[in-house]
Amino acid sequence: MIDWPNADIHDFDYQVDAEEIRTSGDRIVFPLRVSYRGDEFSYTLAVPVRSDFFEELRKLDGWKDALNKILRTRMVEDIHRRKRAARVDVRDKIDLMGGGA
Repeated sequence: MIDWPNADIHDFDYQVDAEEIRTSGDRIVFPLRVSYRGDEFSYTLAVPVRSDFFEELRKLDGWKDALNKILRTRMVEDIHRRKRAARVDVRDKIDLMGGGA
């Protein structure tokens, strides 16, 4: 389990799950398998990129490095959101699902 408030951004890495890349409307969705401190898998993050932007990007030299920079930036933004998010107690979650007494 990740201690989000105390997690260091440098302890995270990702891999693109290439088999799961898909299009959704006018976007291409890149699923990232995010790992924490070398663990095999911590969570999945879907990163949408506009199709027209992606097609223009692919015309450039070094487009893969640029795409990876975009994906890493999106992962870092997500991690910062998770670090700031208030955690909900498990009992409260159960109550919200209607399973509380």
